[in-house]
Amino acid sequence: MTKTPFGLWRILAVTAVVVLVAGAIACRQGFFRPVPANSLMVILPYRHAGTWVFDDAAVGLRQEPFVAGAPEMIDQMVKDIPGAADGFRLLFSTQPFPGYTQRLIWRRGDQSGNWYYSESLK
Repeated sequence: MTKTPFGLWRILAVTAVVVLVAGAIACRQGFFRPVPANSLMVILPYRHAGTWVFDDAAVGLRQEPFVAGAPEMIDQMVKDIPGAADGFRLLFSTQPFPGYTQRLIWRRGDQSGNWYYSESLK
């Protein structure tokens, strides 16, 4: 994994809103244990086989892919972060938090997952 210079942590906060996508998807599908509404969660996305994936040993996930537009959103958010494809820290929460840079809005759920919208990532 490539180390990210301190100045890029602000950009990584962008990924924090992918948080609201990835986090909400993962939480609604039972990948994460319930946490207080003001908690921050962390995953370490990386590129594998042409898409963004993440691992979560606590629930037995390895190379779990992001789907349905999430990889494209992540691509936009990390485009200026050198080495992001090798892995980066994604902070997310169900609520906005100081320093967040993106917001994903839950639209609806269906049998295949959840759908989100971003006003800035189109």
